[in-house]
Amino acid sequence: MYAEHFFLLLSVGLVIAFAAQAWRNGVLGMIWGVTGALGGIVGGMLLYNFVIAGLAFSLGVKLAIAFVAGLIVYLIIRAVVKAALLALFEPDGPLHFFAEGFGGALVSLVPSLLTIAILAMGLRVGGTLVDLRRFELLASPGRDFLAKNYPQRPMPAQWRDSIESLPGVRDALDLIEPVGRTQERALVGLLIASKKEPLFKHLTEDPESKAVIAAPAFQALLGNAGVKALNEKGDRIGLLRHPDVRSAAIDPTLRPLLSSLELPRLIDEFLLSPEWQAVLESYQRDPEDTAPTAEERAAGSGTGQ
Repeated sequence: MYAEHFFLLLSVGLVIAFAAQAWRNGVLGMIWGVTGALGGIVGGMLLYNFVIAGLAFSLGVKLAIAFVAGLIVYLIIRAVVKAALLALFEPDGPLHFFAEGFGGALVSLVPSLLTIAILAMGLRVGGTLVDLRRFELLASPGRDFLAKNYPQRPMPAQWRDSIESLPGVRDALDLIEPVGRTQERALVGLLIASKKEPLFKHLTEDPESKAVIAAPAFQALLGNAGVKALNEKGDRIGLLRHPDVRSAAIDPTLRPLLSSLELPRLIDEFLLSPEWQAVLESYQRDPEDTAPTAEERAAGSGTGQ
């Protein structure tokens, strides 16, 4: 995958396009538009996390409320920034040089970089959610996939990983985007994987993941009633923003382990391994058959049944 190269080219293209537009038509409109948009996105996310998520409404209604709240924040910030910029960059003022022409092209770096940050944040959130949705599919008890039907990793998740591989990008996004943080999404992925006994048993023995699973902070999450309820419902957003998950993510023992954990690869390696695929191929279950599933047979053989 060369998504990181595409994103770099896109970023350079946006910088050039913004600079050309600012040179010809001025930069002020860009600044108040992009600043308002970023403020609306961040404001909507913060209001959702700290206020709206606790309301007694369905997820769809809460997201709609968050959207409207973000739109209101956008309009307020846009109006305030517009008034301030028009006052600072008045035609006869000393700063008017930076409102258009070469000066405007230089200042256009601000809105162009903000736009790039918005795109990166959106891709990171989207990639995280579709990645966890795939984990949910793979970890569903009694649901198994032969290699020919195995769900491939979604492209947005691969793009997210490619972008985060660029120097400094992951750390910068961790500061400004709370939903797709590396540590939280790794913890939630492991919690989802715990639903499938053979898979989770493998992860408890794998050298790369066993230290995380054995850590007291993660064991506490497995026994946490609130976390278990969200996991059973498949509420991935709820798990990502659960205070106990976030607390475990900053645990000094867990944090470095989670930062380097490549959970998608570990899950795929087990579920596509010759041993697991042989278990599946040895038993092609008939829809009317009530015999144990491949997962149940694997678990039973491990206990001597």
